[in-house]
Amino acid sequence: MLASPFVVMEKNSGGLVQAPNGTSPRFSFPPSIVRVLAVLAVLLGLFSVAGREIRVTTNELTRNDFTQDYISAKAWRTDVNPYGPIVDLSRRFLGESATPGIGPGQVNPHAPTEIVFLSPLSALPYRAARALWLLLISASLAFGVGMVARGVGVSARASAVIGIGALALPVSQTYLQLVQFDGLIVLLLAAAWVTLRRGHDAWAGTALGLAAALKFFPAIMILVLLRERRFRAAGWMVGSAMAVSAVAALAMGSANLHRFLSVAAPENFRLWRGAPLNLSLIGVPYRWLTANTWRPHQPNLPGLATVIALVIGCGALAAVVRTPARATRDRFWAAMPWMLLAAPLSWEFSLIYLIPVLLLFGIRMVKESERAGIATLVTIGILVIGVPPGLGGAVEGGTTVARTLPYLLLTIALFFVALLEWRHSKDGGKTMTFAPAT
Repeated sequence: MLASPFVVMEKNSGGLVQAPNGTSPRFSFPPSIVRVLAVLAVLLGLFSVAGREIRVTTNELTRNDFTQDYISAKAWRTDVNPYGPIVDLSRRFLGESATPGIGPGQVNPHAPTEIVFLSPLSALPYRAARALWLLLISASLAFGVGMVARGVGVSARASAVIGIGALALPVSQTYLQLVQFDGLIVLLLAAAWVTLRRGHDAWAGTALGLAAALKFFPAIMILVLLRERRFRAAGWMVGSAMAVSAVAALAMGSANLHRFLSVAAPENFRLWRGAPLNLSLIGVPYRWLTANTWRPHQPNLPGLATVIALVIGCGALAAVVRTPARATRDRFWAAMPWMLLAAPLSWEFSLIYLIPVLLLFGIRMVKESERAGIATLVTIGILVIGVPPGLGGAVEGGTTVARTLPYLLLTIALFFVALLEWRHSKDGGKTMTFAPAT
């Protein structure tokens, strides 16, 4: 069964609320102000999504990850190599004016599962397909965040406001600009979390398996299932991930699967592992110990970088298993920061996975009448805002150390949030335990 919903604050007279257990009361906005803020949050969320379609520039229209999957799916449907040079496919299926955001000779780095998943949309004109996909992933992200809020006792109406309002966050807007799969994966993670708490391991494992089939790094969540001894859920996760991946591989054919495994995926990692834009801890040694596209004139020590990356990766995976989850009180979501830090490639838009984490952290602090320190508030601000316009980007062939600092700050903030789960708490940091498996 779901954990009993808690009342975060109970209304009191004079605009004050009485915290649980008789702790000191705090000021609360009048109901009329709360309603106005809720309406503004919803409008901002909806207009933010609409703006990504209505006010999109010609460059932004095709310079996103959806374009790569759309034209690869279109190529596959017409018996053309979906892992051919993306610029050539773009010109063939979208015209000369398209700018898919990937260099000459480079290919789509995404797995066959993503291409097959988007193949129905590739039958539509590009603009219509992009609009439908934007609507789907926006709704998925909003619904996923709302599910988490509802799961910890927030009312259904307030949860809807939180979910839709989350779309207006700067980091969400960065994500929506690229029209990636991650919003759908946030929804799958939220669904897995809810069903785990209800003891429905098969459904939870299936949701996590589908997430891992779309993008490999959610496979890290199997460590959480093993830690909680949810072996049935882990089995369903592995089985469903393998089944979905096998169906997609069979649909695309062995030749295309071989192209992805031998060319697309390895070349993508070699290109982006040292990018300043990569927030993963795995990328740090490759950034400074290999001659890469962004810093080609520095010492090239790929063997040493790989050894260091493996040590860092193992440490992050161990943290997934060992986290006491004192900040969120939830071992499932406490694994999210480590999942991003341990993934080979993590981007600024990947920070949308932290929205449920920060939400749980905030609700817990309100419930326990705890004040956040300056460092914590600054960190949350950094993760919610991301890289401000004008400070992002990295110049190929000559990125200075200063140009890497905005992304380094994001990595440090991500690491700080992960370490908050180890912070000493006055109640010993009691964490959520999953319901018994059924």
